Amino acid sequence: IKIGLRIPRVELRKRIAARVRAMIKAGWIEEIEQLLASGVSPNAHAFRAIGYREIVNYLKYEEVTLEQTIEEIIRATQQYAKRQGTWFRREKGIIWIDASSPQVAETKVINLIKDRRRGVSQLDNRN
Repeated sequence: IKIGLRIPRVELRKRIAARVRAMIKAGWIEEIEQLLASGVSPNAHAFRAIGYREIVNYLKYEEVTLEQTIEEIIRATQQYAKRQGTWFRREKGIIWIDASSPQVAETKVINLIKDRRRGVSQLDNRN
């Protein structure tokens, strides 16, 4: 069974921005500072991930502000989400569920799985 969760693009952008800001507030920059201080190279493969490379750049070069760094991470994450959406839209057999409300989406997914276990087809649910 292939289940895809879909939310409106505007809502996705808001969620991405909120998540990035929450991660910064929770100590993401300090985590990277500690990794660098412990000897992890700024060229390490793990630092190529979205967010890590931008924060390393922020820590290394003074011409980039924290707010610019945050906006760059948000933009890169939104672009990545768009590429994922494009890729998954081409995938056949996905049953798409509106995830605007996480609680409603969770109930739909659980019911879909239960129906599948009972052998009920959900082909009409592929909107």
